[in-house]
Parts: sequence; structure tokens; C-alpha cells
Amino acid sequence: MNWKVVLALLTCNVLFMSASYTMIIPFLPMYLTTELGVDDASVNLWSGLAFSVTFLISAVMAPIWGRIADRKGKRLMAMRASLLIAISYLLGGLVTSPEQLIIVRLFQGFASGLWPMDLAIMTLYAPQEKLGFSLGIMQGTLTAGGVVGPLLGGVLAELFGMRASFYRRSGALHQLPCVHLYHQRAADAKGNCAAHGGGTQSDAPLAHPHPAHDDDREHTRAGGALHPHARPDDLHQGARGCDG
Repeated sequence: MNWKVVLALLTCNVLFMSASYTMIIPFLPMYLTTELGVDDASVNLWSGLAFSVTFLISAVMAPIWGRIADRKGKRLMAMRASLLIAISYLLGGLVTSPEQLIIVRLFQGFASGLWPMDLAIMTLYAPQEKLGFSLGIMQGTLTAGGVVGPLLGGVLAELFGMRASFYRRSGALHQLPCVHLYHQRAADAKGNCAAHGGGTQSDAPLAHPHPAHDDDREHTRAGGALHPHARPDDLHQGARGCDG
């Protein structure tokens, strides 16, 4: 797959992921008080806990997911993270108590690991001279998503309601596993093509510069004299290409 296509796909992926983490900021206190029954005296505590616990668990899980990715594959871990993050936002709209919201946010932190996997995938495709440019675009998109997230979250909550905004974010985030699945299938198709159709004559150089003939004779030196042998010697084997 062309590195520019991969960069475009992963950039959109990072934008959705980054924005999703901060969309909840504008209405989190109101969500706790009006939807989950938290009193005004403790809403600040619950808001801080609900927002920070995701990043705390994410920091713990990031090296663990990275180690698993080294064994199982980066694309598989990216699809895993995308799907679990989408599920976590769906659950966020279904909670009925602040304790349930904390559990959902814990689950969201557990599902983290998408950002380092996207970076690792990009390093596999970007040319060496374009690697810094590609990673810079993705890093800028990560920052932009965090800035745009609260604005987008406030607009969604105003237009559709707080619970409905969770559902809409979940629907948008469900597109991320599809992006990685498409990317995986494209990579597999390219690998199969290379395995079955990539061989050429240059892959198997000729063993002898001239074609063999039936009357070719091999001479061996024995006892100081050359003795001809009657059987033909097949010195040449033609290069064979891949049937593809």
C-alpha cells in the first residue's frame, strides 16, 4: 500500500481517537448531576476522578499492550484498541450511576494503546526520507484532536443530548476497526501477490553463460592425463520465474 494512503488513514484514525478522549470535558459535571444523580457538593470530586482515571490506567497498560503487539502484531492490537474504545463510549451512554461511569472510564483506559500502534505501523510504510514528515503530521493531528474534542463534544451534547452524544461518538469510533481491517487485508493481499507473483529471472541468475548440448563432455584430470567421458553433463539450469 502506498505510504501516502496509509498516512491519510492513520491520520483520520488518530484524529477520531484523540478527540474522543476530550469530548466529555464540557458536559461531564452536568452529566454527573442531571443524569447520574451526583449532588453538587461532590460533583467536582467525581468529575476529576472520572476524567483522570482513564489516563492513569492507560499509562499502566501502554507497555503491556506494546509487548503483546511485538508478539501478536501491531495491526491486530490497533484493531483491538479501536473496537474496545468504541464499546467503552457506548457503555458510557448506558450507565446509571457515577460508580458505573468510573468503571467504564477504567475500561476505556484498559482499552488504550491505539496511538503507539498507529505510530509503529506508519514507520513500516513511510520512506526513510519521509518518516519525520509523516510522524510530525500524526503528532500534530493528535494535538489538534485534543483541542477540537471539547468543542465537538459540546456541540453534540447541545444538539442531541448528553447520552446521545456518547452513542454518536461510539458509532464514529466503530469506523476505526474497519479502517485497520481494510489496512490489514490490503497488506495481506500485497503479501500474497509478492509471494506468488513476484519472482523474476533476475531472482535466479544463470549457473552457466552458455546453453548445454547433448555432445558436451566433461574432462577430469587423473594420473596426469585427460580422460574423456561419454555421458553428457548438464551444466546449465535455466532460471525459472514465479508462475504468479
